Amino acid sequence: HFRLTGWQLTSKRSLGNNMAPRTRDSENLLRGSWENDGVGTLELTIRSETHSLSPMLDAGNCASSAASADSFEDSGTPFTKRSWALGGSISLLAILTMVGMAVVHNFRSSNTSLRQVVELEESSGGHRVRNGSNSKSIDFFDTALSVLDGNDTTRTTTTTFTTSTKTIGIYDVDFPWHREELSRNDIKKELYHRPYKGHEGMWCVGLNMPGFSASPSQGRYGNFEGPGFFKVKFFHLMGANCFRMPITWERLQSRIGSEELDPVQGVEAIVDFITKELGQNVIITPANGLAHTGRTAMRSDFVSLWAAMGKKWGNNSKVVFELVDTPRGGYEDGKEGYFNPDAKDRKGEALEFWRQWAQAAINAIRSVKATNLILVPGLHGSISAEWGGAARWGEALDGMEHHGNTRLASLDDPSTNLAYSVRQPLDSNFSGYEPGCGGYSHAIEGLQRTIKWAKRYKKKLMMTEVGSIPAGNGTDKKCQGKLNSFVHAMNASDVFLGYQALGQGGNLNWYNLHEYGIPCSEDLVDCRSTQCCKNPSSQCYLKNPSWAHCKPACKPGAIDPAEDKTVQTNWTCSVLAVQERMCSNEGEDCSETKCCNNPSKQCYRKEKGWAVCRSGCAAGQIWLKDDAANRKPWECALLTAPDAPKMSF
Repeated sequence: HFRLTGWQLTSKRSLGNNMAPRTRDSENLLRGSWENDGVGTLELTIRSETHSLSPMLDAGNCASSAASADSFEDSGTPFTKRSWALGGSISLLAILTMVGMAVVHNFRSSNTSLRQVVELEESSGGHRVRNGSNSKSIDFFDTALSVLDGNDTTRTTTTTFTTSTKTIGIYDVDFPWHREELSRNDIKKELYHRPYKGHEGMWCVGLNMPGFSASPSQGRYGNFEGPGFFKVKFFHLMGANCFRMPITWERLQSRIGSEELDPVQGVEAIVDFITKELGQNVIITPANGLAHTGRTAMRSDFVSLWAAMGKKWGNNSKVVFELVDTPRGGYEDGKEGYFNPDAKDRKGEALEFWRQWAQAAINAIRSVKATNLILVPGLHGSISAEWGGAARWGEALDGMEHHGNTRLASLDDPSTNLAYSVRQPLDSNFSGYEPGCGGYSHAIEGLQRTIKWAKRYKKKLMMTEVGSIPAGNGTDKKCQGKLNSFVHAMNASDVFLGYQALGQGGNLNWYNLHEYGIPCSEDLVDCRSTQCCKNPSSQCYLKNPSWAHCKPACKPGAIDPAEDKTVQTNWTCSVLAVQERMCSNEGEDCSETKCCNNPSKQCYRKEKGWAVCRSGCAAGQIWLKDDAANRKPWECALLTAPDAPKMSF
């Protein structure tokens, strides 16, 4: 099963009788592709009764060297990924015949193959093979093609003739990958290269804001509501300086494969609010695995997405790029849904493929001059306790059996701003959905192994999901203590850049956000921005609109003798404390709240006593979403709370 992508027809031609397709399926395939100019995706399945899918073609004794190819190892024999340039009169059927026979030099087994880029050119004489510094004219299709079956030594000769046609542009061939083509020695050399050189310490501490990832089965415009401005501001006051926003792929990009981004309403506004108005950090990650509106994504789609992300937010250093929430699904090795989080991957095939996807995405981001921090998740759900294999999954590498995600340490980032995202719920099955902390003992053991892994390979980590859900059965205090111990261990390790609380539950005080994120104010220090005090016996008292500070007590209407005499004036003594602002949902009256939970909407008044959250409003017009009995022109006065963010819509 091969997939051809990105090839372009430059001229319409008909096929001669001597090139007539042999089967109805291939005839339909050719007709549909040949009669339509433009770039498209072509999927081709070749079945053979006598030969394996990946035989060897003896194509005129091609040399084995290539100037700009990626080298691999195949049973000790150098194996090279080649770019072929074929010229002259090559018909589409001849090209497809070549692909169907798996024309790849030096194949050794029925599983051996690679991703090969084939460029077709028109030249003046014969079919020319460019293979590095060697270039010789070889008559590919007017002579016999000798095909060696991958499973035995049977030779079959097939003769194919071409008709006079114009050549077609460029296409890619996704062939299955073969584990024996990888050199573990080459990978091992790269594991210790390019250490992280970005900000040190736990500078990105906060929580997950999953609104844009809700109801993924409903597609781009399903039932979801992004995080609202006041909700983000509340968590910011609670100590969060970093917000992770999972967003389904289709809500980032309406058309898969495009190199342009068109996020749904609210995404750009909330990113700007976090990074520009609050001055904090946001982690953006495609949610729901490697899929777009139910369609399995290819590697080229993934690369295009990240090129688009780099163009959109590459000039905003406070935006962190996490490649995907978890590598799951995807089209690879001729299979839909290739990446399986539960696979043992004892030979490292799946991880190598994921390394290739990640490296291609990194290259795409850096190619548009974006230097943002990139986070790379691993297989097995990127669970921290499973990261290094836990002696049960992954290939043998660097002197270790079952070495988990270790191959990812060989990723290369020219900006040296690369880290790895790990997750660790503390429930018994590490799902993050069960209450309690029954998995703590395994989690803390795994954390220590993962810290050792990061120190060994000089890498940095981000704990993108960590948490424990209160069980309400008498274990909550103990679970809070264990969660605190877990976070303290991360901080003491010097390998974590931060962590994000698993959810937005009522136990946010378990996560020590003020300790590691935005700290509370010291006594006698202006506390208007934090509205909290480091001294537990103090409160943040307001003196006047221009000043407030933390102190143990305050007498309304009196001066504070502790202040300098030049600034001694009466205190109002209003207590500033963090309180969550309750805003309105769509369809609810927002006359009192004057704010909306959906960041893409604002509160507009229809008439006295009634206002709702809308994307926009035209004064004097009716709104078709109103009940028929209540349809009358809108006043459209914009109701805004005094502390509302100053954002443009």
